[in-house]
Amino acid sequence: MKKLVFVINGRGGVGKDTLCDFAADAFAVKNVSSITPIKELAAQIGWQGEKTDRARKFLSDLKALLISYNDYPTAWAIRQYRDFLASEEQIMFLHVREGEEIDKFVHATEGNAKTLLIRRA
Repeated sequence: MKKLVFVINGRGGVGKDTLCDFAADAFAVKNVSSITPIKELAAQIGWQGEKTDRARKFLSDLKALLISYNDYPTAWAIRQYRDFLASEEQIMFLHVREGEEIDKFVHATEGNAKTLLIRRA
């Protein structure tokens, strides 16, 4: 099977994770989120996983800072992609919300990544 890479996007609660879980029932799936490295860094400086408005703003601001400083989120996603290519996994889902970040990742994969917008019917 050819390896498939999808950048998955959509509002909360529309079924993105359900789709990924469904695919994982039949295929070897790598399921990652662009916010993961941001949360890891935030935890190192005291964020404890809270989901308050203040914490969400903190994570959003931290991600924006890292994008402007050295594009860390995209570099992290590309490392995940390269690891996927070297693995036995068949499908990779990368969760990204920002359109510009989606475009950068798709470009970095030379168009191998396809975008998938999930909407509730």
